[in-house]
This record gives sequence, C-alpha cells and structure tokens, in this order.
Amino acid sequence: MANEDKKDTKNQVEELYAWVSKIPLSKPTKNLSRDLSDAVIMAEILKVYYPRYVDLHNYVSVNSITAKKDNWNMLNRKVLSKIDMKLTKSVINQLANCHPGAAENMLLEIRKKIVQDGIDLQVPQKQPQNDFVEEGNIPNDESVPSSVAQPTSKSLDSKTSIFSRAKQMISFIFGWFISWLCIWNYFQDTKFHLTNQLRNFLEENAKASNEKNMNEENDVRVKIVQKMQELHVMMCNLNHKLTYLESITKLKDL
Repeated sequence: MANEDKKDTKNQVEELYAWVSKIPLSKPTKNLSRDLSDAVIMAEILKVYYPRYVDLHNYVSVNSITAKKDNWNMLNRKVLSKIDMKLTKSVINQLANCHPGAAENMLLEIRKKIVQDGIDLQVPQKQPQNDFVEEGNIPNDESVPSSVAQPTSKSLDSKTSIFSRAKQMISFIFGWFISWLCIWNYFQDTKFHLTNQLRNFLEENAKASNEKNMNEENDVRVKIVQKMQELHVMMCNLNHKLTYLESITKLKDL
C-alpha cells in the first residue's frame, strides 16, 4: 500500500513537471521547491489562467527569505484570496524556505482549482492578430474569458523585470536626492542661526564696550572737574595769604 502511495505521488509530481513545462515561464523549472520559493513563477502560472488578477510587475526575483515572504503575501492578498485559495502564514513560510513538498502541494491545489473553475489546463494559444482587424471587433479584458487568456511570454517578462528594476532605481535615486536636500536645508538653517548668534554676540559686545568707554570718560571728566575745583580752592587760599602778607608789610613800613 505504501509503495502504491509513493508511486501515485511520483506520478503526480511528474504530471506537475509536464504541465508546468508547457507554460511559457521566465526561467526553466528544474527544482520546484527552489524555483517557486520567491512566488515569481507562481505569479506567472496564475497570470496564464487568471490574467485579470495578476500584475507581473509587482513580483521581482529576490533571494532573502523576508523578501520572498513579501512576494507571497502580496500574491496571497491580490490573487489567491480572490480565487478562494488564500494561504496561511505557515504555508507561506514553508514555500519561502523551500520546504520539501510545499511547492508541489501548492501546484496540485492550484491545478485542482483551475479544473474546478472550468478552465482548460492546456495553455491557450495566442490569437492571430488578423482575427481582430475588423472595425469594432477589438476585444477588451471584460469580453475575453479567462479560459482563453494569452500566455505570458519570456520577452514580456524580461521587459517587465527591466521596468521593475528601472522603477526601483528611480525610486532609490529620488529618495537619495530628497535625503540630500533635507540635509542641505538643515545645514543652511544651522548656518543661518549660527550667523545670527555671532552677529548678536558681536553687537552686544560692541554695545557693552561703548557703554564701558562712556562710563570711563565720565569718570575721567568728573575727576578732572574735581581736580580743577581743588586747584581753584588752592589759588583762592594763596591769594588770601598774599593779601594778608601785603597788609602786614604796609603796616611795618608805617
């Protein structure tokens, strides 16, 4: 019985590889657990069968476990939850950490869901451009059923990846420029405040120095006036003495 279960599991895995190999992906799948760990390949598969829910530019190949979980959480929120396939945190953790069998089980569930929704597992062929040349016969997203959605090509995924990287680079440069501008404004404000403080300091010192000089001049002026008054008193005393001596001399002469 155990051997039969192993054989069935092996057959299912082989069917999965055969099914996935027919889907045009951005890279070949050699190890499902590793290749699906960042959710990019899963997004590309879902884009084929549920195109209206998937925007491939949201999913970029990453290496860190945290970034892989972020991809899975986004796919879970924007796509899987809308097709009643919402994953638990435990399953997301297993997928991001390449847990053995997690990717295979996920693909099996996706495959069952596609069949249950009545979508043909065969990869739909791209419609020839001539079929829609007639005026007024150009289809839109609402008129095209999900079962005949166009597959994602390698060139489109490559362009999407390039645009995503360019978008990230532009965001990084813009963020760096804003940071630099904030730092520059901060230093300009600091320089302005320091200049004002220095100017105020010099003005206060000059004012204090002027007041000190004025006080010193007043002190000198007061001292000079006092000295002149003292000299005046001395001269008056001398005049009195001279007058007294002259009067005595006259008396002696008489």
